[in-house]
Amino acid sequence: CNVCDEIDTWGSIPATGHNLKQVKVTHQTCTTSGSIDYECTVCGYETSTILNKLGHDFCEVEVIAPTCTSKGYTRKGCSRCDEYQVVAGTDTAMVDHEYGDPYYSAKFSSGYGRDCVNCNYYEDLVPDVCYHTNREQMDGTYVAPTCTEKGYVTLVCLDCNYQWNREYSAIGHTWSDPYYSVAFSTGYGHDCTVCKYIEDLQAPNCTHENREPIDGSNLPATCTAPGYISYKCLDCEKTWQETIDALGHTWSDPYYSNAFSTGYGHKCTVCEYIEELGVPGCSHENREPIDGSYAPATCTAPGYISYKCLDCEKTWQETIPILPHTWGDPYYSNAFSTGYGHKCTVCEYIEELNAPECSHENREPIDGSGAPATCTAPGYINYKCLDCEKTWQETIAALGHDHSVGVVVPPVSCKEKGYTYYKCSRDDCTSYIVDASSYVVGDHVPKVISSIAATCVSDGLNKRECLLCGTALKDEVVPATGHNYCDPVVIPAKCTEIGFTLVQCLNAGCNKTIKSDEVAALGHDYVDGVCSRCQAVQPTSPSQSVHEHIWNTVEIIKATCEADGQTVQECSCGAKKTTPIEKLGHKWSEPAVTAPTCTKGGSTRVYCLNGCGKEQTTDLVSALGHEYTDGICVRCHALENLPETTAPSEPDDSGDGKEDDGSTGDSEGNTIFDGLIDDEKDLTPLFLRYLGMVIFFMIIFAALAPDPKKRKRRRRRR
Repeated sequence: CNVCDEIDTWGSIPATGHNLKQVKVTHQTCTTSGSIDYECTVCGYETSTILNKLGHDFCEVEVIAPTCTSKGYTRKGCSRCDEYQVVAGTDTAMVDHEYGDPYYSAKFSSGYGRDCVNCNYYEDLVPDVCYHTNREQMDGTYVAPTCTEKGYVTLVCLDCNYQWNREYSAIGHTWSDPYYSVAFSTGYGHDCTVCKYIEDLQAPNCTHENREPIDGSNLPATCTAPGYISYKCLDCEKTWQETIDALGHTWSDPYYSNAFSTGYGHKCTVCEYIEELGVPGCSHENREPIDGSYAPATCTAPGYISYKCLDCEKTWQETIPILPHTWGDPYYSNAFSTGYGHKCTVCEYIEELNAPECSHENREPIDGSGAPATCTAPGYINYKCLDCEKTWQETIAALGHDHSVGVVVPPVSCKEKGYTYYKCSRDDCTSYIVDASSYVVGDHVPKVISSIAATCVSDGLNKRECLLCGTALKDEVVPATGHNYCDPVVIPAKCTEIGFTLVQCLNAGCNKTIKSDEVAALGHDYVDGVCSRCQAVQPTSPSQSVHEHIWNTVEIIKATCEADGQTVQECSCGAKKTTPIEKLGHKWSEPAVTAPTCTKGGSTRVYCLNGCGKEQTTDLVSALGHEYTDGICVRCHALENLPETTAPSEPDDSGDGKEDDGSTGDSEGNTIFDGLIDDEKDLTPLFLRYLGMVIFFMIIFAALAPDPKKRKRRRRRR
């Protein structure tokens, strides 16, 4: 009311409804839901519409090839994200391991095995019997023999790594000329000029006529005591002592004096010893020994006894002569310079005697002092006589070789022959003889020089020649592989895309695909403005009703190592879309290094793991060539002068038909070598190899050189 402001209400005005405007769209993905946010332009009201997650669209087919460690399979990739789904029932068995050549190594439980060239797997094998012919001396293991001890060197087999010692006999002493010296217990002997060991010998009989007194070792005789004089033989250096009898007193004329108890006596003019005498006319028959003044005679010194005359009371001393030695039975001993003598049973004085002739029948070998005979060198044994203790050495004749162990060396190739040799059966002997009639030529070693790879629909062809001698070999036909289709993959129809069944050839380089059983696109099924299948939003105005391409995959070209691939899709409206697939690029294997040998070059080889067949060989190294020392190659142990013969040929008129190669021969025409033999020696003479190479290059040059007649014809035409 305009007057009282009272308000009267009647009737109702309907709500205009929200004027919603789309303000934000969050698109749904394969695994997350989306939404559309709206806002009213009048009142600001906000609301949202939830868009269900799309789910994965697995339509891109990829075939994973099997390896030696994992199975192969077919998987489908989602067209919207990076997720994959393995197609059930498409598993293919793992391929077998591709093994390299077997070799000896400590990593194998049996010491022998081989490695897979594609993965890290390795396999134990039972090693073949090894004759240790490919062997060499280990560095720092040589111990030289001495006069009394054996030497040795450690050898190792380069094939099976077995190690053993080869012993060398002791060389024995190198004696100097015998000589006399107090260093020997017998006074006579000789010493080794190498190790200085000394050995006692029996001295020859010496007359000791060339002798001289030893200064400072003499004792002169006195009136009452004997003396001695020491001599040394200037020939045998023997020393001995000779006794000088007591001189006895030199009396003065007798005289009377109170100094004598008898009043009468005389005095020694040398030692002034006084002796009482009886009054002249006394016979001193009435006498008696003086107590305590007696000394008995021995084997080495005279004695004495003192008397007193009871009539004239004269005292005097009488000498008792030296007693003779009481000798025991003679015997042999190193204590005597002659090795023979006897000893006094009373004073134990020893006297040397000349030894009688000994037959040495009572003898025995000396332990550890002999050397056994070998095939080429005599041995010896040392004896000692148990009677006279003499030692001597007797020689054992050389045994000679016993070539009774036969070894067959199979042929390696068409250029390296096989043969049979016989080695000596005795230990530590490396001598052998080669049977001249046993040489056998081996097979060719095929090498592919050009090839046409087999495909799914056409045969392949390998042209081959011998790797060693270049002889052309029969071509090898490689059958066509045929298509290797994967299991059918059903691609269901969608709202905007047709469905179909797809099979594809799995062989490398083949792009064959077959599509069948097509199903038309389903079209959208909108419920409340959103498709119930793909969650697409229904257009709200005619202007939004824009044509959507429904892409159908019509062709898939797989990418290879060196070429890009592509996926071709087509819409029912005629539009086409091409999606490139980037080329794979080569995936090279780990380098396989082949070391050079004496007769073969070395290289480094890699191959593509994607299965395209591409290989690369680099780092080519020429063959090392043999390095001979004493007729044997230090690397492969090949013999430098092994004769190149098959069977004995008829002798020519110019000589005996034998080549002088530094070896020796037996009565049957076989060649004898004193050394090791190896299975990898080159038996072809160097001259024949060079001659074959010259002829080969002449043929190639003649084939490639232009014909002079054709040149003239071309000039005339011009």
